Amino acid sequence: MFLEIFEIGDEVECAGEVVEMVECGGEVVEMVEGGGEVVQMAHSSCSKYKRPEKDLIDLVFSWTLEDISNEELYKDQVEKIPECFQSTEDYLGSYTLPLIEETRSELFSSMEVLHDAPFAEVISVKESVSHGSFLYELQFDSWRNINSDSGKEAYSPKCGDLFVLPNVVPEIASDLEQCVRTCTFALVMKDMKESNATEDDKLSGYLKFRTSKLVEAKDGMRNSVFAVFLVNMTTKIRIWKALHMSGNLQIIKEVLRPNSTVEEICHFCSLQDDSAWDEQLGRRLSLVLDDSQAIAVRSSLSVAQCNHKSSVKLIWGPPGTGKTKTLSILLYTLLSKSCRTLACAPTNVTVKEVASRVLKLVENPHHMDPGQDGLLCSLGDLLLFGNRNRLEIFDDLEEIFLDYRVDRLVECFAPPNSWKKCFTSMIKFLEDCVAEYRLLENKSVGEAKTSANNVSTPEEVVEHESEAYMSCTSTQLYKIRNECIDALKSLCHSLSHVLPDSMDRSLVRRFCFQSASLIFCTASSSYTLHRVEMDSLNLLVIDEAAQLRECESTIPMQLKGIRHAILIDAGFGRSLFERLSLLGHSKHLLNIQYRMHPKISAFPNGNFYRNQILNAPNVLCKSYQRSYLQGPMFGPYSFICTSDGRDEQDNVAHSRKNMVEVAITLKIVRKLFRAWDGAREKLTIGIISPYAAQVAAIQEKLGHKYEKFEHFAVRVKSIDGFQGGEEDIIIISTVRSNSEGSIGFLSNLQRTNVALTRARRCLWILGDGKTLLRSGSCWSAFVSDAKNRHCLFNAGEDKDLANAALKAKKELDQLDDLLKGDSILFKTAKWKVLFSDNFRKSFMRLKSFQTQKSVINLLLKLSSGWSPKKMDSVCGNSLQLVKQFKVGRLYVISAVDIAKCSSYVQVLKIWDILPLEEMPKLVKRLDSIFSMYTDDFINRCKEKKADGDMDVPVIWEPCNEVARYNTRTEATSGLSVAEFDGRSYLENSKVNESLLLMKFYSLSSGVVSHLLVGSDGRELDLPFEMTDQELEIALFPRSSFILGRSGTGKTTILTMKLFQKEQQHYFSLEGLSEGTCSTSASPKNWMREGLGATNGTNLRQMFVTVSPQLCSSIKNQISNLKSFICGGKLSAENKLLICMTLMIPLRSVASPILSLTYHLIATHLS
Repeated sequence: MFLEIFEIGDEVECAGEVVEMVECGGEVVEMVEGGGEVVQMAHSSCSKYKRPEKDLIDLVFSWTLEDISNEELYKDQVEKIPECFQSTEDYLGSYTLPLIEETRSELFSSMEVLHDAPFAEVISVKESVSHGSFLYELQFDSWRNINSDSGKEAYSPKCGDLFVLPNVVPEIASDLEQCVRTCTFALVMKDMKESNATEDDKLSGYLKFRTSKLVEAKDGMRNSVFAVFLVNMTTKIRIWKALHMSGNLQIIKEVLRPNSTVEEICHFCSLQDDSAWDEQLGRRLSLVLDDSQAIAVRSSLSVAQCNHKSSVKLIWGPPGTGKTKTLSILLYTLLSKSCRTLACAPTNVTVKEVASRVLKLVENPHHMDPGQDGLLCSLGDLLLFGNRNRLEIFDDLEEIFLDYRVDRLVECFAPPNSWKKCFTSMIKFLEDCVAEYRLLENKSVGEAKTSANNVSTPEEVVEHESEAYMSCTSTQLYKIRNECIDALKSLCHSLSHVLPDSMDRSLVRRFCFQSASLIFCTASSSYTLHRVEMDSLNLLVIDEAAQLRECESTIPMQLKGIRHAILIDAGFGRSLFERLSLLGHSKHLLNIQYRMHPKISAFPNGNFYRNQILNAPNVLCKSYQRSYLQGPMFGPYSFICTSDGRDEQDNVAHSRKNMVEVAITLKIVRKLFRAWDGAREKLTIGIISPYAAQVAAIQEKLGHKYEKFEHFAVRVKSIDGFQGGEEDIIIISTVRSNSEGSIGFLSNLQRTNVALTRARRCLWILGDGKTLLRSGSCWSAFVSDAKNRHCLFNAGEDKDLANAALKAKKELDQLDDLLKGDSILFKTAKWKVLFSDNFRKSFMRLKSFQTQKSVINLLLKLSSGWSPKKMDSVCGNSLQLVKQFKVGRLYVISAVDIAKCSSYVQVLKIWDILPLEEMPKLVKRLDSIFSMYTDDFINRCKEKKADGDMDVPVIWEPCNEVARYNTRTEATSGLSVAEFDGRSYLENSKVNESLLLMKFYSLSSGVVSHLLVGSDGRELDLPFEMTDQELEIALFPRSSFILGRSGTGKTTILTMKLFQKEQQHYFSLEGLSEGTCSTSASPKNWMREGLGATNGTNLRQMFVTVSPQLCSSIKNQISNLKSFICGGKLSAENKLLICMTLMIPLRSVASPILSLTYHLIATHLS
């Protein structure tokens, strides 16, 4: 690839925009000329915001790697954007530093994924002698890593792309620090394409370098240099320049108006009598719009027609209320009144949708006015421009797309078929018609014909018009001929002042902009219009305004001539729309939704729009509901819980995917296709995910399977990509699944609102219900709403979805994830299944996939109620609670237990899977635990209930308490510490059965003994499970700072630390090591001796909590544990609790006294 440069003062075309390169203070800057005025940088000394001395790109080029990675670089300078501003300078200046910080952050993020960035080797660098030290012509070899992520478009350099130039291909940002060419940046200044170049030789762009001494500016380069793509800077550069240009400030002054509630109706306009036109318009609008939509259009038209004052109007159109329809009719009406309008939106998708709607109205005006047959305006009045690849322009919009129109017009203006040549040929023919006619007679028609677009050729006139004038006299023909000649000459003269007489593309582009009355583009692309010489625009309309950053909206607001702005959106997010709403600007609400089934619209209406939206009659009709699949899971509104997936980072570190949700999504689509197959009714399905990696994974698995079917369509896009779209069925894959409740930007209200409002008839959401509930976001409310409305289902309830999830876990080698009682395999089983950590660890150690599969199949059979006809007894199992099941050379060890939910119910507990020789130790260990159980509890575990050939769990009402442990167990019932094998075959108790969150249960002295000492005198062996991290914290010998959310085990850890420290104190007094195994080291001895060994009161430990209830609970629990150890006897003087209240005043000049109350437990155990 080759890169060319321009001299200072040359005009450069950058992304279709002509700029002049000038040198200012040693730096190359752009001076933009458009509309007869030069757009310069503006700075007022009155503003409290000081304009940076450098341009944005120069600032980026000055950063070091340390600067880019330093999150504190601008922390003290970036302030929260205020809601009110004192001046336009303050308003524009307030966005400068946030934009700089956003650029730094985005650049840092891109450097974290350098391993996946497109790169190419620079094979030639040429520096222009007269151009200074910043512009080079570069030649690259082919680009690599251009298709690293499935579903993404192949990379090719574009104007505004920022590169880093190392001498090695970096994998991570730190690799750049080791390069000789550290942090050398390059910016593409121009993008050219040569028609005669091959794909690899196409001109790529003009690169501007911050430094030149590190670049070998010659063909034969001694060292390798690579160009690695980072980010595209185009939008940020445009925003920066909009913030610092002296453009049209009429709209900006309007949005800064301090009193936003003043009367918006212009007094002068209200005196004008347009009643006849208003009445005619009202009749037309009433045919296609409801009352709220018609009022919005009429009030907007009134604003647009006012020439006395500037104004900003807000139209609030929640999803499904016909916002796009209302907007398209508004734009069509403005077009018919020749009001020069710019229609903007944040994204290309939205721009295309609006342009397509208006184009249809122009081509078929009878939809708007049944009595209208002809076109009210020409297609030349409409113009759409932007990046062709990003807009994805096809045949439907080609006729109004700028690049296509320029190509056609250049062809029309080119000799020998230029429009002037056609006029000249026709005039010559008529002036000397006899000679021309003789000439035509001697030539074949095929040789004589030339294409002249819409202007008829002479021979066509002879062929088609001769018969019409056969009856005319010579005098009449002579008169008609002269009239035609005069008309042609007059028309040619008139067109010569309008149409360009050159093939110069820039002149043709300017002509297209000048002749258009309605222009469509993104807000960012509207920066081009600052550079175009054309008549002023009158009106700015911004669709999806709440999604547009306010600083970006300043680009179109400052266009020459703009007097009024109409902002349309659903009203979420910090934007100009939202800020004006908060300041009291009135907004017109479109309050009837026509898209969603009422069960779908209920949640967004209640949670986002305060139940202000009404359902239209069409969605309330019974025929609007469809049953595409059998079962309540696939009704109009469902949340399908998929708790077995993992949200994992893909190769691109900033995107996530969940392959279980991918598998379930594809299975649903296949079920839909089978149900639809052969039906004539059209069915459209949309699959939405917030993560690009998930979208790519679904697209890759889906392939092109359904593209050949005309009436069965499947679209897979991100939430942003579905903006403005709608389908019959929407399937949302939320991806996130973790124990912390972390859902990232999925919590964004705006994105959530978009995702939940795309469906017409069915909305099915896939996600991990527990993760979303813990998130504390609007998704928590959504899951609760689905549960309350009985619309929450588990994927395992559908056999096909369960099999799809199981297959996915097998392919990913993640079968161990299914070993949970609430997994997709066991959640709906007859028997609830509990798994010990030891079983999970043993399962993960199984090397044979076939063995893992066999174990899973056995567990599925057991959970369904299957039991073998003949069961071998387990050696050493005195209580006959333990059962063994052979899988190959291993044995799965299980037992029936009892759990309390809404009632007491038998459950299946899986203890371990191990070889035969290790079973006696486990059975002996389990017997020691079972010996602590009450006889009633054991008898209940042994009870059996049959349902045909299957065993089903026995259920008891909760009115009678089922005690698990004996209140007292004799000392001889427990095993000595030395006999324990050190493996924690422990109960998988629920939180309400453990020491977590102030909820305790009574323990026998044997259990307390087991609680306090392990086999080596050090490791804690608890009657509830602790993670390795919790054990590490509990055993940590020094000061600890423990941070955790509610329910994560903080209280458990701290309680265990109290006992561990007391044990260590006793060992130190007796001269014992922690690993000592002796009679004196038993908990009964050290606890009793410790309680009575020391006279007086010595404070050794203090437990502090802000909760009086927790303080009391821990006091009682510790007292009970001590009593059990001492056989129920604890002297009054050795009561362990001292409660204190400590008041700490915090005094400062600026704030009142703060009082903090701490409830302390002081244990004096000596």
